[in-house]
Amino acid sequence: MNYFTTPLFLELKLMGGTLNLAKESFDLCEYLENPPTESEQEYIENSKYFTTIKDALWCNCCIDLAKLYDHNPKNDIVRKNGSYAKIFNFLSMLNALKNGKYPIEIDSIVIESWIEKINDNNNSINLLKEFRDKAYAHTEIHVFPEINFHELFRNIKLLFELAFNVFNFLWCEVLGRKISDLGFTVFNPSDFDLIRKLSECQ
Repeated sequence: MNYFTTPLFLELKLMGGTLNLAKESFDLCEYLENPPTESEQEYIENSKYFTTIKDALWCNCCIDLAKLYDHNPKNDIVRKNGSYAKIFNFLSMLNALKNGKYPIEIDSIVIESWIEKINDNNNSINLLKEFRDKAYAHTEIHVFPEINFHELFRNIKLLFELAFNVFNFLWCEVLGRKISDLGFTVFNPSDFDLIRKLSECQ
């Protein structure tokens, strides 16, 4: 069977794009939060434009990463007409593989191990979703939860590591594709010298 025209391929490709965008936003945001030099730090802190960009990147990172873990059990249930809802999160996709939504033979024990790894990170996932819901889902009232940002930052790093591991399993081992096929962009701080040049012009 040509898996590359199936719902699994198409849905997973969309999830890969979301994951890449979230990670790129996170990496650039991390750079703006902790630039390599004091002059860049001072420039960013005194620039309302880069502060706004940093906040927007952080918002995008939290919203997009949360999507990949935002599991709704209702989406795992087969409808009366035999169809499933479209899938855009890891747990629903793994459950769908386990329940035979996709015509792919795969060891259920392997699937269960990945489901367990995600469930083991429920505290980190819930922290991320709480921040997303209270900080960004209700922007009209600007509700910001009392969350330790250092803890949230650390947890998000762990969730990115888990997300890439799960995605690599699904994309490479289940579909037999290569990550390079997706053309993921990777932020390289050594290539990003814009702020350094701007700070030198002050």
